[in-house]
Amino acid sequence: MSSSPVARQPGYANGHYGNHHHGNHHDGTARDTNENQRAPIREFGHEYHWSNRLVVPHDPSELGYQHYQHELFRHCLGEQLTFGSLPPVGFDEYSILDVGTGSAIWAIEMGKCFPQADIFGIDISPALFPRPFNVPSNVGLFVRDATQPWSMGDFNLIFMRDLVGGGIRDWRGLLAQAFSHLRPGGQLEFAQLDCFLSAGAQSTESQGTFGPRSAEHRARFMELCGSQFITFDPIPLVVPCLCAMPGVHFVAQQVLYLPTKVRDGACSEEIKRVAMVQKILPLLLENRSLRLFRRSGMRERTVRELIQGVLEEQQDPAYDAYLKMTIIIATKMVWEAT
Repeated sequence: MSSSPVARQPGYANGHYGNHHHGNHHDGTARDTNENQRAPIREFGHEYHWSNRLVVPHDPSELGYQHYQHELFRHCLGEQLTFGSLPPVGFDEYSILDVGTGSAIWAIEMGKCFPQADIFGIDISPALFPRPFNVPSNVGLFVRDATQPWSMGDFNLIFMRDLVGGGIRDWRGLLAQAFSHLRPGGQLEFAQLDCFLSAGAQSTESQGTFGPRSAEHRARFMELCGSQFITFDPIPLVVPCLCAMPGVHFVAQQVLYLPTKVRDGACSEEIKRVAMVQKILPLLLENRSLRLFRRSGMRERTVRELIQGVLEEQQDPAYDAYLKMTIIIATKMVWEAT
């Protein structure tokens, strides 16, 4: 067992994540000095990562989006933090990694629910990290690029949510690296909200219930992702990739289609869920579309008018649209055959 907290280890860039005793808590956030000194790219009223790799901003609007998104996921999971089962509170010797932690809201809530667990959050940018005094002592936040080789130990749970944005091109490599860092019996959870609306599981756009502006936005979004080699919908890759992993024991997937407007006879829970979707939708559309569309040469005004048209269709009873949520879990065998 290590005898000193991770956040206090000198030269931590080459340090080792795993095998930390539950008593070895951290001292908040570890921000990369060089990262903090680099000015963000400022465009369209937003701030973007200095590397120019990402089309999703790292600014207050994205902070708001991530908090609304977290609230929506919790609601859909019955106020739980994960789709898969977790150990009882107080479980000892438990290590958790949050990849692409962003604002760290999930990692912080996990730290409060499991005070004896060691929890680590990594992100390519510290822009949305909270102040250290808002971070539980058992949670450490670090600036790390998940696409680079991991110099980490192993974890009981690796959590990935909303990793889209252009920073990851090799999804199979990322998943393989993550799965290799799961302890026997460990679990990987991958969660994603679509960046565009759909007609739902039981209907099609040809039925005429899906708004024309929503259909245009989705078609343009998918076309531009292809032309710019950005995967905003990695879900079709994730399940077959995880199923092919050596030592995989179990893979499960849950898909929810969340309505954007209240339907006749809706219960109170559905009404609450729709309110959450309506709150998150303007930020989702702008933050995931604006820079992507502008890179293709579309005028900013044209992009914003398209987004506004999509939002207006969600108030029109003639149209029906849904926001797709997908959660995938994969567990590793307790033992592997040799």
